Amino acid sequence: MNDKQNPWEVSWYSNEDLPDVLLANQEEYGNSDLTQASYINWVVDKNPNGPPIFPVVREKESGRVIGWGMLVPLSILWKGQTQKIIIGFNLMVRKEYRRQGASTELMQLGFADAKSKGYQFMAALANSKSTSVHRKMGDLIGPVIPMVVHPIDMSSLAKSFIQNPFLRWIIQIGWGIARPIIFHEKHPDIRKNPIEIRDENQIGVEFDHFWAKVKNNYDLILVRDRSFLQWRFFEMPLRSYKVLTARRNDEILGYIVLRNTEIRGIKCGLVSDFMVVPGKDGEAAGLLLLNAANRQFRETKMQLGGGLMMTHTREYQIMRKAGYLRSPRKFAPQDITLVAHPLLQEIPSTEIERAESWFISNADHDAV
Repeated sequence: MNDKQNPWEVSWYSNEDLPDVLLANQEEYGNSDLTQASYINWVVDKNPNGPPIFPVVREKESGRVIGWGMLVPLSILWKGQTQKIIIGFNLMVRKEYRRQGASTELMQLGFADAKSKGYQFMAALANSKSTSVHRKMGDLIGPVIPMVVHPIDMSSLAKSFIQNPFLRWIIQIGWGIARPIIFHEKHPDIRKNPIEIRDENQIGVEFDHFWAKVKNNYDLILVRDRSFLQWRFFEMPLRSYKVLTARRNDEILGYIVLRNTEIRGIKCGLVSDFMVVPGKDGEAAGLLLLNAANRQFRETKMQLGGGLMMTHTREYQIMRKAGYLRSPRKFAPQDITLVAHPLLQEIPSTEIERAESWFISNADHDAV
């Protein structure tokens, strides 16, 4: 399959390859989740949908892994029908082996295997650099996923971004005027039908009941059942998430997942996932959950709250009511773009590319 002059060949990952993969990731990414064995093992061994499709590139002489791609199996709901897809978690080839066709052959092997196993398409949330690679490979390039933000500590943010003390003072004056108008907490009237906010320490069967009520609200959405949420937020060994639910008589009306992190020197409270039931109950639950999230961010001294959310969703509208604003692209850490590679063609490409088809949040992104 390779040109005989190539010093590499593509094959499949085995447990013996873990040290090579971690070392290559360390050199490429520095200290990150990808350099930890527990992260790789979480993807390989814990995913309720099964192990990843994991092609690698090896040096022919030494057998050393010098590139790899991880395609993670998940379930997606398309117009009410559960379908199998793969999510691109990472693609990396060592610098000295790039521009030799290794990444192309790597993905061709992975896609062929995925197609033979009945996966509908590959999807990924790609940064700007990765998006250009996917474009060259002929993949579908979908919408840029909007980021919504909520200032938590404007004084600290101004100090981080603005050197001029006079301008910082002006911003503080403006913030003092805008905060009670735009960013104040919205308190829904729940006196007749109280809603309780709970801090969850496990994902119970009630989450499956909640999923059954919300799953048909969007044309394309990753299956967010109990097993997925448990794996994504409670079994991930390197990150700490807080899961809050809004309940009435133990019935879940909505949930929100929070994580504190630092992005480009800014302490960020991430809304990692956020879903509510339709109607007034969902709106009330969503506002209460966002109020609780913002209090949590303030208590933990975050500077900014925010997350990914598609603008056509009810969750986005609730976030706007709660004072979250769509971030201008130049202020976002980076563009996150939906890319896809069709495999079986049963789901039309036009449907995959259309922003309004999707529900997407940070939960769909492997890095956050």
